[in-house]
Amino acid sequence: MSKNVGYGKLEKVENEYKPYIFVMEYDKKGLEQGGVTLLEGRMPENSNEIVIPEHLIKSGRINYTIGEKITLNLGKRQTKDGLELTQEDALLTDESEETESSSTSKSETEDFEEIVDTKEHTYTIVGIIERSNYKGIEGFSAPGYTAISYMDNENDINTANISVLYSNLKDFQKKTEDIKSVIEKNIGSSVTVSYNSSLIDYEGGVSDTTMASLYSVGAVVIVIIILSSVFVIRNSFSISVSEKTKQYGMLSSIGATKKQIKKSILFEGFIIGAISIPIGIIVGILAVSIVLWVVNVLLKSVAIDNFQIDLYVSYIAIIISVILSAIMIFISSIKPARKATKISPIEAIRENNDIKISNKKLHVSKITKKLFGVPGELATKNFKRSKKKYRTTIFSITLSIILFISMNSVIESGFKAANIAYSDEREENIVVNNPYGDTSYELTNNYFNKILQLDNIEEYSLKRYMLILCNIDQATRTYTKINDEIYKNDANSKPSYISAMFVSVGENLYKKYVKELGLNYEDVKDKGILYDICHTRIDGKIVEYNNLNIKSGGTLKYDDFTKKDDNENEGEEDRYNYNYKNEKTIKIALTTTKTPLGMY
Repeated sequence: MSKNVGYGKLEKVENEYKPYIFVMEYDKKGLEQGGVTLLEGRMPENSNEIVIPEHLIKSGRINYTIGEKITLNLGKRQTKDGLELTQEDALLTDESEETESSSTSKSETEDFEEIVDTKEHTYTIVGIIERSNYKGIEGFSAPGYTAISYMDNENDINTANISVLYSNLKDFQKKTEDIKSVIEKNIGSSVTVSYNSSLIDYEGGVSDTTMASLYSVGAVVIVIIILSSVFVIRNSFSISVSEKTKQYGMLSSIGATKKQIKKSILFEGFIIGAISIPIGIIVGILAVSIVLWVVNVLLKSVAIDNFQIDLYVSYIAIIISVILSAIMIFISSIKPARKATKISPIEAIRENNDIKISNKKLHVSKITKKLFGVPGELATKNFKRSKKKYRTTIFSITLSIILFISMNSVIESGFKAANIAYSDEREENIVVNNPYGDTSYELTNNYFNKILQLDNIEEYSLKRYMLILCNIDQATRTYTKINDEIYKNDANSKPSYISAMFVSVGENLYKKYVKELGLNYEDVKDKGILYDICHTRIDGKIVEYNNLNIKSGGTLKYDDFTKKDDNENEGEEDRYNYNYKNEKTIKIALTTTKTPLGMY
């Protein structure tokens, strides 16, 4: 458990963007498991002791020492309008209000926010800790240095933050909701829940919806594998039985019973299973371990320290695999075994049981001969001589192809889902926005030229944006359906246009981008390249769709914003005149899924 005690103003702090100290209290488990790293001294043992962050001394230039007593007036941080602010809210200054001032003093800051309901606290500094760069505690834009004290009153849950560390992530969402319900019932007010999504992802925790999807996909794949395996193994046994038909006939002729012949074939299946199942499992584990070794080498090569994927063998999975394999071999061998017992000794010795066909039925059509020649004719006759055997072969091959396509689709879908989930992880390292807006081209140009002259810049892109409005008649059916669903309760608010963005990039980058798309610069320099891929969640599923029903070679009709005037009496909705006359057009050279550097 933890508790936010409050903010206090720091005197003579040198970092003008962090003028506060933010004090939290942790209980014993919180100090042990809350990500608090002690650098010097010890952890607090009561609510009168405190540990301070190292960067308060280094960047704040406040020379606090271990053993020193400090008195702080701690209270709530809020705006002048009474809105409470947290560590996730950066310091409110005149820069936050987008004025032209380039610096902020403490006196100016007071015009935008204040600390209220203060209470005096005296602490003894007992240790120095590492900075906690956690969202909600102290991100890089947080205005307060986070210091931590001890939480004496652990029963005070009305104002506490409760963190839960699960030993098992199974049904973690349901468990969390149960805990939330119990707390709300006891304190009589609502509780806000958030998840440490990064840790949950690394520990393999997934939502119930995702698990249901994974189980569904897994079930389909397993069924396909079992079916294909049964038919492939059965085909092998059928061929084996056909090759040994003469031997079974000879055994039958000297007194072997049907039961003995059947047992012989089933015993053959047992021997095959006893050899192949252990080898299959060992080779499978070995293959996975090699893949994981390669993955770990790659992870280290991209400087991901202290992170590797380990191999854990599930004995339950091995037992299930053994049982399934044994069942498949038994099912595959039972029919050929029955078939062998039904053959009479004379037919078996003659080996004419598999082929019973007249010459008339071996006729091959002229089309087959013309298309496939002699090989096609021979193949057709062989198929007609032993249809059952070849049907099994064809069915086995078909299932193998289905298995390949199914697995390929699953893997492709997985990569696609991953790309959607991590679409915010972009190529560029740094993004710099234009501080001058549209006020001065010369200032903007000089500003960016100074940046581009810096060392170690390998690649860059300069971009300009302009919002445009496209006629709703160009919308796709999916866009229309999604829009109708969003505005079903408020049809009057439904937009009569599709918003889009013109993005222009520098000539060098554009030429490189056009080349990567396989286009000719001269052919497309006056045309547009359309990137139109959107994602939304419908019924718990992420759906990918296009907004515009425009293909490569098509024409985009659009209008830009045309401002009316600055009449302060007009409502905000009347400040812009949206005329969708589609007076402007641009030819679309290509619709693509690839964007140039710096676009996402």
